[in-house]
Amino acid sequence: MDGPNNIAIPAITRIITGDGARHTFVYNAWGQVEDIWTYGEADNQRAAMDYAFPGTSSPQSDCPRFTQRNDYIANWAGATGNGWVSSYFYFDPNETYGQVTGPDGVTHKEIFSASGNTRGLTTRTETHYGGAIQQFTDIVWLSDSIASPPLRPRVTETKTCDDRNHNGTYESGTDKLRKTTIDYLTLGTTIRLPEIVKNYNEGGGSVYRSTRMDYVPGSSYLNRRIIGLPRFTYLYEGDQTTLKAQVEYVYDTALGPGVYALGHSPAPRQHDGTYGTGFQFRGNLAKVRRYSVTNGVASSSTETTTGYYITSTAAFTKDALNHQTDILYEDNFLHYTETSPGVLNSTSVEPDPPTYAYPTKVTVDETPNDVSSTASYNYYFGAVTRSVNPKAYAANPQDPQTMQVNTYDPKGRLDKALVWKNGAKYSQIRYVYGTDHNWVQTWATANTLSEEAAVLHMLDGVGRERIVMNEHPGSQGGLSAYYRVFDKMGRVVERSRPTEISSQTWLPTGDDTAYVYSLQAYDWKGRPTITTNPDTTTARIDYTGCGCAGADVAELTDETGRKRKVYRDVFGRQEKTESLNSNGSVCSTQTNAFNVRDQITQVNQIAGTNGTS
Repeated sequence: MDGPNNIAIPAITRIITGDGARHTFVYNAWGQVEDIWTYGEADNQRAAMDYAFPGTSSPQSDCPRFTQRNDYIANWAGATGNGWVSSYFYFDPNETYGQVTGPDGVTHKEIFSASGNTRGLTTRTETHYGGAIQQFTDIVWLSDSIASPPLRPRVTETKTCDDRNHNGTYESGTDKLRKTTIDYLTLGTTIRLPEIVKNYNEGGGSVYRSTRMDYVPGSSYLNRRIIGLPRFTYLYEGDQTTLKAQVEYVYDTALGPGVYALGHSPAPRQHDGTYGTGFQFRGNLAKVRRYSVTNGVASSSTETTTGYYITSTAAFTKDALNHQTDILYEDNFLHYTETSPGVLNSTSVEPDPPTYAYPTKVTVDETPNDVSSTASYNYYFGAVTRSVNPKAYAANPQDPQTMQVNTYDPKGRLDKALVWKNGAKYSQIRYVYGTDHNWVQTWATANTLSEEAAVLHMLDGVGRERIVMNEHPGSQGGLSAYYRVFDKMGRVVERSRPTEISSQTWLPTGDDTAYVYSLQAYDWKGRPTITTNPDTTTARIDYTGCGCAGADVAELTDETGRKRKVYRDVFGRQEKTESLNSNGSVCSTQTNAFNVRDQITQVNQIAGTNGTS
């Protein structure tokens, strides 16, 4: 494309990926991508993104910003405009806010600080729908600079409001609010790490629980730019009032005299040989100790352990009862092909130096015998090519008689999933792919290798399964099918039951004269609301509050009209459930009590609202 001073600037216009898909890029006169088109291997259009920019005939005072994005997906029955949906963007010229309105009409708005040492940071987010604000979050920042730009900015407080009055301010009694504050610890002169996190009761008036974090001190890690390793976490009831849980983290413990990591043989290639088995300060989490806390005092602990190789992959784990699991990464790259039915050929790849990239053997220490499983991989893209389960490995570790083998086509797609038993093919699933990338067919053996059952998966332009067709032996049509429809937000809004269809026309036939389907509706937040069953009966869920700050209520009504209400607290925990009589009065109530660890400590069930538990 043309650049400044008549200099041509090269730009990528098409990318063809390994599976044959084509991605095409179109640029405007300013060199910005305005169209992205995706095609199948057969050069059929599957998806697109189009951006609307200001006209290029007039110069712009700032970087041109798009105001609309149109998304296209082929075979998207739930979209509007033959597969197209649109999102709209607005950027305030004064840089105080920006917003996007999605295809569902929901607007997400971000408000920015316009001056001072927090300039450019998001200080408020809002969600609007139906012409009214539904929820907002206020964010307080701390910066080490006096003026713009911010220096080491960090969030110190968030307040999320379920704005049921729709006026943009929190009003206790009707609105619901969740508040969190964060205090920071200073290491040296410039490092700021979260130290105390406080979660408040609904409304933000008092602290419900607090978490304090201690970090590994000293220069051994900091000088190596390993910053922020937690050493202890403490969970308190209230504002650091009563200790309820304590966890300790230990790093890089010795595995033997002067050994802090296990080596490989032959050794992996390293840019610096200093970091061998005797080097300690890697930041690998070696031990986690969970303490028993009684009456606010921590006492005994249980410990889990992890050992590492010098490549920083896990070599073994031990649980609190000292059960050990060992993990080996010895290269095992095997590429399989079935050259003719029942004839399996394998090719080994032995890279030099070794990669030690994938776990190839996992052994669980058991009494009297260890239990092991193995896996082999494709060297070029890391897919599993062979797996052996513990039973087959125990019977014959060197030449397992039962194994799962996967073969891949030249494009890296799964070609066959085979089960090999006693030296012969036992079963298989084979895959056939459409060159338009709009369908995948599987053929799975049934009773014998000569009997296969076919399933056709029809896909839309982004690979979502929209129609599935199966063989239906003994039926008039010979096939059965079911479908699903996605709405403009990608949610399933319609799905059918399996239906007998004609193998010639794909239309319902025989026992089925039409597709029988159910419908699903959603609210502005994407929560399910009305479910319409095939017999036109409905079940519904009505919500009080958006749930963004917890403390919301969901009323569930089934197909017969029976109702129950589910109440959640500010932390999203289900604190109460009411079953209602037909006149709306409460038949029974169940309440759940939680501790600060979110564990249920008591369940009460009573008749009505004040009955006997």
